[in-house]
Amino acid sequence: MATAGALASMGQELVGPDTALRVTLVEAGSRLLAAFSPRSSRRALEDLRRRGVEVRLNETVDSADAGGVTLADGHR
Repeated sequence: MATAGALASMGQELVGPDTALRVTLVEAGSRLLAAFSPRSSRRALEDLRRRGVEVRLNETVDSADAGGVTLADGHR
């Protein structure tokens, strides 16, 4: 999770705000940081979204290739 936030921040610094950069975090569970309190999970989710990370909860990755990932539901 920390990596996704760092990638989003670093990516914008490297390529600039006008370049389309997409960072998506896929989490199979219903919330981030499930071992922590619900408040911590909520704050982590808010922070990542504020950094421009798309967070997909209750999702799993079916496959990955050079062009990206395909989720179990078929979305790419």
